[in-house]
Amino acid sequence: MTDAPKVTVQFEDGNLSLITPSGAGLQAKLGVSSLGAGPARVARLADVRTTFGSGPLASALAVALIESKPVLGIPVPASVTGAPNDATAVILSVTRAAANLAAAAAAVRISVGGTDLGERAVPVSGVLALGDTGLSVTFADGTFVVGDTFSFSATAPGTTLGDVATALEAFLATRTPVRFIHITGTATPALGAAVDALLAAAEATGFYTHAVLDAAARNAGETVAAYDAHLNAQWAAFASSRVSVAKEGGEIYNPLTQRSEVRPASWPATMRRTTRPVGEDASRVRTGYLRGVTAVTVDAGQTSAPGRFISLMTLDGRQGAYVAAWPMMSPDESDYDLVQSREVIDEAARAGRAAALDYMGDDVPVDPDTGRILETEALSIEAFIAGRVSAQLSGSASGVRVVIDREINILSTRRMEYDVHVIPLGYLREIKVRVGYTNPALAAMQLATPSAGNTPGGI
Repeated sequence: MTDAPKVTVQFEDGNLSLITPSGAGLQAKLGVSSLGAGPARVARLADVRTTFGSGPLASALAVALIESKPVLGIPVPASVTGAPNDATAVILSVTRAAANLAAAAAAVRISVGGTDLGERAVPVSGVLALGDTGLSVTFADGTFVVGDTFSFSATAPGTTLGDVATALEAFLATRTPVRFIHITGTATPALGAAVDALLAAAEATGFYTHAVLDAAARNAGETVAAYDAHLNAQWAAFASSRVSVAKEGGEIYNPLTQRSEVRPASWPATMRRTTRPVGEDASRVRTGYLRGVTAVTVDAGQTSAPGRFISLMTLDGRQGAYVAAWPMMSPDESDYDLVQSREVIDEAARAGRAAALDYMGDDVPVDPDTGRILETEALSIEAFIAGRVSAQLSGSASGVRVVIDREINILSTRRMEYDVHVIPLGYLREIKVRVGYTNPALAAMQLATPSAGNTPGGI
């Protein structure tokens, strides 16, 4: 029996070699907040308020959303209760006099973090709430004199090393692709060591990311030179190629509180980072000034130096603030000294590993005389893997070379090994400009003067 003519269609898949999403456009922030039961992504300021409330984490997320969307928040519990929502400085100035609290006539002007909250009447109870800071003051009964001023500062609620490590370990176990994890709050080398150990464990399982920590801010009255010396001494023995640490940066506008607050350099630096290619130097001036920075208090371009820390700078002749440097806390002579070095190699590792999975369990022809991979097959695999890695890096490297180890006897070992070599971009961290006068007439005479041995007549 003869069948009728027909056409069949078979769909093929995998021919485009689409690159695997790497999380390069997503950053995570970990810290204390008044709300939040677990990791959550936010893309709007309203989401921050409803999901995380207030606190260092909520503020960091709000600042990051100025340029980066979405951002992943990871809440950790505070180690104390009854603390302020965040770090702040308060000034109270008496603006209306009163003989005592019962007169109900006294009033004060409130300044929080340098922002004027206006005049408030002092209740008969003497207890006055200070806006959304989570703080209140209690005035003792007595005479209120116009011009009298009271001031104090409060530190942000903190957490314990154990709570941070637990939250970080739980998040890493989810294997959610993120470019980096910014851990808010004052860090110590002990915390840095704990974070480094967790990131190294994740690296061993094929999950690659890095962390950003915040060093302590300057003490009241502390000079920049003394502050730098203190940080250098505190962190001198710490080293990690997956951890970077930020020093104090300056006053950053916080959309959540609508105030400018002194924050670490990491806050504006991380805000910008996930919008840029992994191969771009964080200090690239042509990318533009950092949004939200209203003042630089530790200026690495003027009174300080970056050293081993993320820092900000101002530049003569240009408005705004810029990242002075984003170094990793790597040991001397490490290839992963700057954030782009860390991120480019992580992208290459992700792509190289993903390409290896394509060949897992595959069969390859071998040379019948040696049992080693056939040269034509080796060249084909090298070209495929190099293409995948190059596509993943997307211009963030000068080139990629893949070399398969041809000495391995696949018949005996059933194993293939290959090296992925990334040729990085060059970075202009120092430029020398030579300036001087020139006399065009003398230059013309020098060109016209015959050189020795070439005079007329062969003399």
